[in-house]
Amino acid sequence: MDRSILKSHHLKDTLTHNPWDRSFYQSFMNKDKSEWLELRDKILVYMEDQLIEVDGKKYLPKGTMLYHGSLEHPFLSDLKNKMTFFGLDTSISIWYILELIQDLPSMFKKKYPRFGYLYAFRLKKDLPVTKIIKTIHENPKDFLHCRMNNKSVCIGPQSTSRGNFREGVPDLYNISIELTFFYNYYKDYLELDSVYLVDPLALKLHDEDIDFEPQEAILQKKDEYKPEYNQKIDKETFYRYFIDDKNEFLCEHGCGYRGEYQDVLEHEKTCKYKQKGSGKHSRKKLTEKKYKKLIQQKKKGKLSKKNKKILDRTLKKKLCKCIKGIKARNYRNNNKPNNSNKPSNKRSNSNNKRSNSNNKRSNSKKGSEYPICLSSIYTKRGFKPPKRAIKGCKK
Repeated sequence: MDRSILKSHHLKDTLTHNPWDRSFYQSFMNKDKSEWLELRDKILVYMEDQLIEVDGKKYLPKGTMLYHGSLEHPFLSDLKNKMTFFGLDTSISIWYILELIQDLPSMFKKKYPRFGYLYAFRLKKDLPVTKIIKTIHENPKDFLHCRMNNKSVCIGPQSTSRGNFREGVPDLYNISIELTFFYNYYKDYLELDSVYLVDPLALKLHDEDIDFEPQEAILQKKDEYKPEYNQKIDKETFYRYFIDDKNEFLCEHGCGYRGEYQDVLEHEKTCKYKQKGSGKHSRKKLTEKKYKKLIQQKKKGKLSKKNKKILDRTLKKKLCKCIKGIKARNYRNNNKPNNSNKPSNKRSNSNNKRSNSNNKRSNSKKGSEYPICLSSIYTKRGFKPPKRAIKGCKK
């Protein structure tokens, strides 16, 4: 199979730092994560070298290869009257196929696609660039110019994640160049060079392999369409292949049952421990692993409605627990018995001074527990605290 037109990512460095997991300061100042700055600056230099300038305007030159990952065949040009994503290398486009397939789960869907497709386009003429994005954490969707103006062509560095954040991705990231434009407006600039059949299962099986080259998931070049390319798999097989969401939730009644969200929800209705206990209905306990995963999804803005409710409820619980903990500590420190009437020696005096200074240090001003906990649970993570967040906490 001829792969001469398939261009892999320019910089081979693989980082283990999630580029969207930024500090409050970095989020507030609109800065990229510090571990990514060197790699980002290198790819920006490389990106500038790919562009040409004519009369003060930037262009991607004629002959440049663009790649698009999809689950659809043929390429749905009639439905592409919207912002369409392309990669200047195959890596980001191929991994995007795994992200697309992990986006599919639905309680109403019974059949799922088995394969994906990589479309390789060649520019027939110079493509004008209207916006250059110079940060990694920003997506073209974040810019009104890129998503609303059908004449826009936006280009910038983008990290490659290995799958969908809702299903959890390994902390292995590469850097690529991403291009977006409205396909229907610029379709005359493109010619379809070739189409490749991609196996997303190969991507899933190797998503934690740091040396894996995503082009290895390409099965063959598609010279003509064959019915077996449109192979479907049933729901059970699909979940076994692509969705790794086991043992994430625990029954809160303490019986030890664990499983997926809906399974635990059904189990809790008839749990024997619930009948033996207080009879009070309680919600599922979120494991630490699942909690961290949902935090990452929220930071990237890829949180489903169901998971958003779960995370919001968990953050609220942690906020109340934090407030209660600080109040309890202050109460204990303020109500310690006074040992000043007891006979003392030099050693006990020095110990008393040390304990008094520790109490002062650990004691917070009345009311300060609210900003402390709001900052710890929400703002330091770059989240906006909900209105009246502390009102629901029991006194």
